[in-house]
Amino acid sequence: PNDEAGVLRRFRVLVEATGGEEAALAALQRNIGVICVSEAVAQRACAALVRNLGRNRAAEVVRKNPGVLAIKASSLEGNNLATTVAVADAIDFFCGPGKVLVDLG
Repeated sequence: PNDEAGVLRRFRVLVEATGGEEAALAALQRNIGVICVSEAVAQRACAALVRNLGRNRAAEVVRKNPGVLAIKASSLEGNNLATTVAVADAIDFFCGPGKVLVDLG
């Protein structure tokens, strides 16, 4: 984003994807690069995750690996989705849970 309004729009998408502002801030601490993902791409990825995993599990996957919001929505189905979830779980295992994950734990 090239202005404050753009940053805020992307942050709102992240809030929706992670389940709240605190979770979104923790996701940014885990992967600041996610703020560079366009709103449209992140919204489509979030919608695909929610459709295929349910809202709570989708938010958990995004909190573990915020970079999933940069994945093309059509790649978040079937075996690709299973791999994405496994990678998020592995990242969380090796990097340790983010603050909000421990608090929700």
